[in-house]
Amino acid sequence: GPKNMFRDDPLVTSVLIGSSRSLEELPTQRRHALQFRFSDIGPEFAMSNIGLFSQPESHQKVCGTRGDSTNTLYHHPEIQVCVGFAVQRIIAPQWNRVRQLGRSLAIFKCHQGPKICELWFMPREEVVKTYADSLPKNLEWVHLYDPKTEFAFWAETIRPSSRPFRGNPLLSGEFNGGLGSRYAMMHHLRDILMPPPGGKLSQKQVEKIKMMTCACSREEYASLTAKAQAKTEKQARRKEKLKQKKSEEREKIREEERLKNAENAARQVAEAKAARIPAPHLQGLDFSSMRAKPVEDEAGASSPSSSSS
Repeated sequence: GPKNMFRDDPLVTSVLIGSSRSLEELPTQRRHALQFRFSDIGPEFAMSNIGLFSQPESHQKVCGTRGDSTNTLYHHPEIQVCVGFAVQRIIAPQWNRVRQLGRSLAIFKCHQGPKICELWFMPREEVVKTYADSLPKNLEWVHLYDPKTEFAFWAETIRPSSRPFRGNPLLSGEFNGGLGSRYAMMHHLRDILMPPPGGKLSQKQVEKIKMMTCACSREEYASLTAKAQAKTEKQARRKEKLKQKKSEEREKIREEERLKNAENAARQVAEAKAARIPAPHLQGLDFSSMRAKPVEDEAGASSPSSSSS
């Protein structure tokens, strides 16, 4: 079959569909989403079987245009299987690629009919545009997770729509519930939880554990999110400013090279003219005497010495 980044995993390859069989990079847009069938994926891949979550320590609620979001576990089987399978067989094996994407939110669209899951990694900037009003919790996750040891995700179940749909209705439908969180890759968790030899947990480690276990208050989360977003956007502006400065420097160098080349060309022309030697046999020659003279025809009218038809 066609080569792809999952060619060494026959289980993943067997459930991929369409162009996902030939993916060479993790998708960042829905139209290029990785699609896989989850109807034949066993319950052993469910999130509950890989220790994905601990029970939240405090009740929290976030309001958005898509409805209120509460800090409770969501046990919908489609999300359980799709997210758990993706963590174990897609994200963990491709962890270096996930990190290279930068700060992003993994989006899962789990369709209840047909049983197909769409997965892509939405860049932070798009998360802000898409969910700032409808699901502010997603902004919290995408700004607060640690890209070195965690990834953030939002998963939705999509039920078949009862309304008529134009075009291909295969992956269309209506929102039927969702779940989002941050997930620490287990082989990196020791770096967060273990104190240094002979020492104790740093304040940064304590804060990270509080966020991971949902022990922060709603106000603390809002404050942390605002600070993290401001820091990220400040870094982005600094990076863009540096990029613009480098571009201006490159343009300045190119302009200096163009001027230098023009000066060299002008100097070469001047030197060539100065070095030109006049032909001695043309000195004093009257070129006007070499012009064609008109001749007179039999009627006495003048006409050119030659004609053409």
